[in-house]
Amino acid sequence: LGLFLYVFRKHLKFMRRWGKLNIWLRYHIFMGISAPILATVHSAFKFQGVISIGYYSMMAVALSGFIGRYLYGHIPRRKSGEELSLRQVHLDRAETIRRLEFEFGLKGPDIQKLVAFSTPRSIERWGILNLFRILWDDLSRWFQARRLARYFQHKYGLPPSEVNYLTRAIAKQRMLVQRIAFLDIVHKVFHWWHVIHKPFAYTVLVILVLHVAVTVSFGSTWIFKND
Repeated sequence: LGLFLYVFRKHLKFMRRWGKLNIWLRYHIFMGISAPILATVHSAFKFQGVISIGYYSMMAVALSGFIGRYLYGHIPRRKSGEELSLRQVHLDRAETIRRLEFEFGLKGPDIQKLVAFSTPRSIERWGILNLFRILWDDLSRWFQARRLARYFQHKYGLPPSEVNYLTRAIAKQRMLVQRIAFLDIVHKVFHWWHVIHKPFAYTVLVILVLHVAVTVSFGSTWIFKND
């Protein structure tokens, strides 16, 4: 039941001041991972009848939760967990470019090179397959940013100590542009993820309530008995 506290915090108005949303999300993820482990130990690795439906539904919720967390991370947010507007993301991107230009003395052509490096191509043509492009970009972004940082290092004579910082700044620039470009696609997939994720979660809740009710009805109420 603790899993649903995050849902309540997110949607109920009177709970919206009860701490930062990202803290509640961490608790939600922790509960989502620990619940299947506790259920496995509780069942002594025996999954039969209706309980098996609840157990495997719980596993489906946990596994889909990893996908959901990945998609959630691609929606620009404040540190508190609230979603940023596109305007705020564009401002962050512009600030990153200005900082690179000021701190490392990048010239106009190299700024254009940086922008070209950050801009995804042919988004419309790929459609839903852009999800695989997002995954590939996440895996390769740092290495590509490192290569560009090395290029700037040799061209502007930057000290080696600045390369890691420049790499992180370039990677952040690409990440911001990627999240702007793919935002609509991520929102659509995240919506369909909710459509799939929620029924499994509700199935687990219903079967859990039935399991407790049946157990109590058969007299397994030792926790309430007095010697």
